[in-house]
Amino acid sequence: MIKKILILTLFLYFLILFQISFSAHFYILNIIPSLILIFTIFFNLFEKKENVSGIFVAIFGGFLEDIFSNSVIGFHILIFLVLSIFIKFVFKKYIQPVIRLNQHSKCTI
Repeated sequence: MIKKILILTLFLYFLILFQISFSAHFYILNIIPSLILIFTIFFNLFEKKENVSGIFVAIFGGFLEDIFSNSVIGFHILIFLVLSIFIKFVFKKYIQPVIRLNQHSKCTI
């Protein structure tokens, strides 16, 4: 678990460095895309419902986004955290798990 948190922390740090140094020059309709937000959404979408690593990604990614932007500290943390909790809630409430059959078992009707 510590190794996973360390890897996520380093990845988020390099992602924010890439965002403020390189992607600041690439505008899409005069908007700079937030790589941390995109990563947070995809991480929460593809994570198991029981895991809470997506909440850590949202809090730490929002913190980094707040530190490297000129907005109030806590604004991005709140947005990313609410988004992560919303994704977790929707998946827990409305998405059913996929039942996988064993590769060697046969389904007969």
